[in-house]
Amino acid sequence: MDPDQALYLKRASQRQIKKAVTSDFIGSFSSSLFNFAISLYILKLTGSAMNFGTTLLIGPLIGIVFHHLSVTLPIITITSALWFRHKSDVCFY
Repeated sequence: MDPDQALYLKRASQRQIKKAVTSDFIGSFSSSLFNFAISLYILKLTGSAMNFGTTLLIGPLIGIVFHHLSVTLPIITITSALWFRHKSDVCFY
């Protein structure tokens, strides 16, 4: 590999790292902002500071659960679709 190509690859990889970090920051910031806005909306609707605080605490936990489901659900769906495709002669009454 010549030095020009090595320099190009190094710069390209640095750009990709910067894009990934920026994207992660924007995603995390917007998620936090959305969670806070939902909490403020619940505070406005209910007038209860307890609901506001509960929403702020539970919001990130729900995000973790949905992130886990978005990763595993397609795998489960693909697996069950393959299973039913091979078991097409089975009748369910």
